[in-house]
Amino acid sequence: MSDAASRIRRVLANSTVGRWMTGPFAALLAVGKVGQKRVVPQPKPARLLGVREWVGYDLDDIAEMVALLERAATEAETKSTIAHKDRLMAYARDPFADRESAPSFVNMALDMWRYKMSVPQHARRAAMILVCSAVEGTLVRFCEWLQDEEQLSKHVTEFDGRGLPRIRDYAKSAGFPFPSKSPRWAELNDFMNVRNVLVHRLAIVKPGKEGARVREYARKRKTLLAIEDDGEVVLYDGLPAHAVEVANQFLSELAKACPPPPPLPPLKKPGLDASWLEILLYERLKKLRGE
Repeated sequence: MSDAASRIRRVLANSTVGRWMTGPFAALLAVGKVGQKRVVPQPKPARLLGVREWVGYDLDDIAEMVALLERAATEAETKSTIAHKDRLMAYARDPFADRESAPSFVNMALDMWRYKMSVPQHARRAAMILVCSAVEGTLVRFCEWLQDEEQLSKHVTEFDGRGLPRIRDYAKSAGFPFPSKSPRWAELNDFMNVRNVLVHRLAIVKPGKEGARVREYARKRKTLLAIEDDGEVVLYDGLPAHAVEVANQFLSELAKACPPPPPLPPLKKPGLDASWLEILLYERLKKLRGE
């Protein structure tokens, strides 16, 4: 173990926050791996960490990145559309002398516009994939908290199934009141279906159950996405940001279903006896709890 890691462990071991951080964070510092399989249940030490501190529900950074990508995509779409109209207007004012070449010019201009418009589409698809990956990663961390809380022998990745349904089934197998009947949960699954088409199908909807679900979602959310005649999924302005909003709403519902942690006691002489790491961790816990 490096000197820096050893120092952090010593600080935590001798600090107020460090003594609170038994359980999942202590295991993380000790073995360097979250969610290791436990065959023999261990005694559960008292701690002040709840699910919010363990999972770290915070999609603010994701929302900022999505907004940045969306602004760039919208700007690129606007410029490409204006340039396309200008080319067509220039042709209308001064068409080719040879009329036979006119169709080829129009087709060339259209192909160029489609190519230019594909770049912001890729940016918007990247934003959607980013949101879905962040949400699934957050829910996996929730399952790791649940594994530690209930002393489960299996990690969620060892459970049957895949994706969001596996996370739901894992939580329910532990007796957790998972809010799977929430409309937000249903829409999260719709996002994942769209994401799978973008990643695994080159954004082309294929026949089958997954394709049918994506088409149905596109019919419900006509202002957020569409499916072209050739099956290509086109994402409109606002879909990734909407996905972040829905994810935040669902994570709030999930947090309400979790038992609240005990009150967070004040630091002893903050800034004097408390180390910089102790203060940093303490402020992080307060932010996550909304205090």
